[in-house]
Amino acid sequence: MNSRRRRGGLAPPRRGEFRSRLFDDTGFRTPVDEVNEVFANLHRNRGVVGVIATLSDGAVIKSTLPDRGETNRYAMMAVGLCSETRNTLGTGRRDRPNYFKVTNENHEIIVTPGRTFTLIVVKQLHETPEEES
Repeated sequence: MNSRRRRGGLAPPRRGEFRSRLFDDTGFRTPVDEVNEVFANLHRNRGVVGVIATLSDGAVIKSTLPDRGETNRYAMMAVGLCSETRNTLGTGRRDRPNYFKVTNENHEIIVTPGRTFTLIVVKQLHETPEEES
């Protein structure tokens, strides 16, 4: 019997060996699949206009907004807000915010800053009345 095998689970990976934690009954899932699933789940919520994922410098990785210019404006705004928030709260690990919201008349923007990535969700606050023809 293999001495590396554990009861009830897989043996720990050997040095230099990669083993994905993303495994379910349907087979292996890639991180891209998981990101797409998170985007779809967020976008299904009522009032969500778009979801944007950026690097910490504001480079857009993925967006569900149709307009590239609007996507870049939201990304740059989020980078500035994250920077100001970090400067205000300090550099301590305990002082790092989980998320923050910015609200104007029409939209609520939820920013979730991370070390490497930032997630931005744009929600419409009020239902727009349907125009009658």
